[in-house]
Amino acid sequence: MNLIERDNGVLCLKTNHDPAHERVMGYRRYWLGVDLGQADPTGLVLIQDERIPFWEGTRQKLDERRRVIVWADYLRDTSYSAISQYLVDIMNRRAIKGRVRLAIDATGLGRPFSDFLIEKQVEHAAVTITAGMATSRKGRHHHVAKTVLLGDLANALETRHLQLAHDLPLRDRGQVIVGYAVWDQEGS
Repeated sequence: MNLIERDNGVLCLKTNHDPAHERVMGYRRYWLGVDLGQADPTGLVLIQDERIPFWEGTRQKLDERRRVIVWADYLRDTSYSAISQYLVDIMNRRAIKGRVRLAIDATGLGRPFSDFLIEKQVEHAAVTITAGMATSRKGRHHHVAKTVLLGDLANALETRHLQLAHDLPLRDRGQVIVGYAVWDQEGS
C-alpha cells in the first residue's frame, strides 16, 4: 500500500512527488484513559484512533475513522507516584511515543492527582464528570455531564465507532471498564 507513518502519527501515501496527485493525510494516534481508584482498582484503557489513506483509482481518499480499545489494565493498591510513573512509561513506549494523549478522570481524588501530574510535567486532559447535560472546557480542564458521557459511549459501542480489539486480554473476562461504564461483550 506504500503507507508512510511519521513519528507524530501522520499517515500518508507515497506519490513519487507527482504534483498531479493530491496528497491526503491520515493519522494513527492513541488516547490513554485513567480512572483512579481508591477502594476500587485504577482502570486504564488505551484507544487506537486512526484514519488511513488509500488509493481509489488515481485519487487518494481517507478511510472511515476507526477507534479500537487495544489495551486495558487494572492496578490495585498502587501509590499515586507509581501510577504516574506507569503512565509515563506507557506514553514513552516506542510504538506510541509522541502520538498518545492522556485523559484522567479528575472527579474526586483525580483533581489532586491532576495537580500532581502537572508538577511532574505530564501533559494531560483532566475530565471532571458532572451532573446535568452541559459540557465545557477551559485549558486542560474539561467538565462533562455523566449523562452525555455515558450516552456518547453507548452510541459509539452500538454503532461500532468504538470497538474492542479481538485479542484484548480483559475481553476474555467479558468486561472492559471504559470510564464509569462497564460494557459486557454480550451487549448488556
